[in-house]
Amino acid sequence: MIYAPWEYKAYGGDITIHQPCVILKPEAIALGGRVRIDSFTKVNGGEGVTLGEGVHVSSFCEINAGAGTVIMGKGSGCASHTVICGGMTDMAMLATTPQDGNVAKRMVTTIGEHVLIFAGAIICPGVTIGSKAVIAAGAVVTRDVPSRAIVAGVPAKVIGYRSITKQ
Repeated sequence: MIYAPWEYKAYGGDITIHQPCVILKPEAIALGGRVRIDSFTKVNGGEGVTLGEGVHVSSFCEINAGAGTVIMGKGSGCASHTVICGGMTDMAMLATTPQDGNVAKRMVTTIGEHVLIFAGAIICPGVTIGSKAVIAAGAVVTRDVPSRAIVAGVPAKVIGYRSITKQ
């Protein structure tokens, strides 16, 4: 379902949300200008989702803030089947109090500006990805990624660094 702009926490101009798409808790979602969310995508506002100016979320992605927060910086994008998580089940609490349904760890997942996330990558809760980093297809990011780093694998490891040259 598409919500009216005033139902979001913030709503910049020139936003495109293709249907079908699932948006949960729009009141916790802030969309910068020129954000594009493709069809068959799920965005769960949880405790807060911020998509900066020019962010592109491809088809079949899931941004699940759950009990946490997800922040994607300006100009970042994720390819199809990417999963970005903001909160997780606290397994220690679950083991001691399984009857308690509220055993979530509230975490902040931060993706810097101009980050490229390729198809099928999983970004685990609480991770910070530095600006201009590249996340390879199928990578599982369990730890922080430095700016301009290129990471790949399960778990993701740094395999190089982006060099930005002026032309």
